[in-house]
Amino acid sequence: MQVTTPQSLIKRILKPVVMPPLTAFQYVRARRIVRDYASNYERSRAVYLADGHRASLAVPSLDRLGVRIVTPGADGNVIDLPPTYTQLVDRVAAEVAKRFELTEHCMFMPRLERDRLPRLTAEVPAIRARDVISLQLRNATSVDGVRELAESILPEIERKVFGTYVIVDKVYVYRNLVTRQPEQVSWLWHYDNHPTEVMKIMIYLTDVGPLNAPFEYVRRSDSGEPVQFSPRPLLGNSRVSATRVEELMASGHEAAKATGPRGTMLIFDDNVLHRATFAREGRRDALVFQIRPAVFRPQERIDRKWSGSFEHVDFNPRADDYEVRLKAHRFSG
Repeated sequence: MQVTTPQSLIKRILKPVVMPPLTAFQYVRARRIVRDYASNYERSRAVYLADGHRASLAVPSLDRLGVRIVTPGADGNVIDLPPTYTQLVDRVAAEVAKRFELTEHCMFMPRLERDRLPRLTAEVPAIRARDVISLQLRNATSVDGVRELAESILPEIERKVFGTYVIVDKVYVYRNLVTRQPEQVSWLWHYDNHPTEVMKIMIYLTDVGPLNAPFEYVRRSDSGEPVQFSPRPLLGNSRVSATRVEELMASGHEAAKATGPRGTMLIFDDNVLHRATFAREGRRDALVFQIRPAVFRPQERIDRKWSGSFEHVDFNPRADDYEVRLKAHRFSG
């Protein structure tokens, strides 16, 4: 009789992408987190429905979300955008552009020594030399319009995607710059190693064409279904080798770039195989909400008790722990 071990089970589940087997500790911890978040999701649904809400889910289940692109004014979007959406995006975009002008508001990737930086971002020698890949905005939750934007779109996402109350777990604002740097970190193919119930909403704050650093993901050529990793989180190396990606491309898959005008929204499972791309012709600004279900009705979607940013841990291992937590080593950028 064949004995099923954690390693053999992982190998059977992880198709079409096979990762190195986990240690027994990693496997047990990963399964505990997966079960905990799934249980928390069911409790969240019960609370949401008990409060009189009616879910009209456009997505069969969270693990079938994949990548959904919402284009303002288009038919067939997975959610309906509020009438004020475009004005709110414009408001956020203007404030983000203003803040990125000053180095005091920025963290840099790769990291730069702060004591040698000029006041204006445009005067930073490394940016002029195209040695900086990306800027990350400090205090993203305080950007004018960000809270109102979250409040306006999350009720629709609760009703049509989650069927639960939702909080903003993280707020990130990025600017991808034209660069000569080689591919690294998020610019390599990867998945985010999160529980299924942790999702992302990316909103383009600038027009994004193929050469303006669009989000890119791998999908089946025939069905458009993204390549996903399961079970999640794996707690191992979440980078996927170029060789494995080439094998996928040769076996019925393709890389898809998500482009669109300012306000284009991506609602996606961040455990699909994806990467950031370099800006080749012009910068790209983007706002990202990382969201998760809650077993309570939040008075505010963005709250300093549970809404973090770059300096905080990616996700809490316990689903009932909503407290924002600093990383062990804070990145000052």
